[in-house]
Amino acid sequence: MKGDLRKSLIIWGSPSPDTNRSDIVLRLNNCQKLMDLFLDGKLPLDDYLDLIEAQGVNMDDYAETVSFNLKDFNLV
Repeated sequence: MKGDLRKSLIIWGSPSPDTNRSDIVLRLNNCQKLMDLFLDGKLPLDDYLDLIEAQGVNMDDYAETVSFNLKDFNLV
């Protein structure tokens, strides 16, 4: 189940063409670490969401994607 939950929380994005690629990689790595902390129970959901938003994640798009993924993996 944790594997499916991890897949449901994956962050996807389409940065603008002028975005620095190394910055994108750094932000995605940070988001991955935050997701691991959240899934390991070391980071509350509210903090996780606040911190990934600080990494530049569009929270409306993310919420829609996670909702779809959770349904797709029959986790809700």
